[in-house]
Amino acid sequence: MENLRFKCKVCQNIIEMKKEIHGDFSDWAYDCAEWSDFKENVPELSERYWERSECTPVVNENRTILVYKPFDEKIGNEFWLLYEPALLYLNGWEGYPEEDIRKCAVVRCRFEKILVSDEYSAWIVVNVQQVVFLHELYKYYEEVMTDIPIDEFEGIPKTKCMKGFQNDKWLEIYWTAQGDCGDNKWIYTDEYGMRHLVMQMSYGFDDSVLYIGNITELKKC
Repeated sequence: MENLRFKCKVCQNIIEMKKEIHGDFSDWAYDCAEWSDFKENVPELSERYWERSECTPVVNENRTILVYKPFDEKIGNEFWLLYEPALLYLNGWEGYPEEDIRKCAVVRCRFEKILVSDEYSAWIVVNVQQVVFLHELYKYYEEVMTDIPIDEFEGIPKTKCMKGFQNDKWLEIYWTAQGDCGDNKWIYTDEYGMRHLVMQMSYGFDDSVLYIGNITELKKC
């Protein structure tokens, strides 16, 4: 079976995922999935308004999700997917308590079957293999130290960087070129006050990938 891939609605090209790890990150994940609580009776692919899931995935359960570009996998493959509770996924993290943010995770999934698909999206079933909460990513991945400030973007002036979200634990920063391309970083501060760059989402016209790991700054003497 060929990989399940989708067309871009603008350029009509079939998008192939660049499955590469960036810089000092340890892995990558898809962020092109919407989690549901449906079983196999799913809405039409054209239906925009349906109830997204508030239930964090659990190991060994089957989950039904909606996927779209740049998803690029065949049945039997395993991959990481980002999970956020429905309201956080739709509205962003601002204004939500830390207890809701702590439900966010990256989820290792096995592609079980396709329920329905068209050129642009598909409802599929995945089996949950592993769940790592975002606030525990720094414990899951080996620490990588860098002498580059983790709250900057290489080659991007600091004046172009903006703060997306901040609380006692999390800092999100980003830059964007009129929304067409850009990067978001999520930095987590642990109980000892050490900052960890655990996620970076990079996106362009036809691609989007979430890099994950545990990058910290070298301590200066």
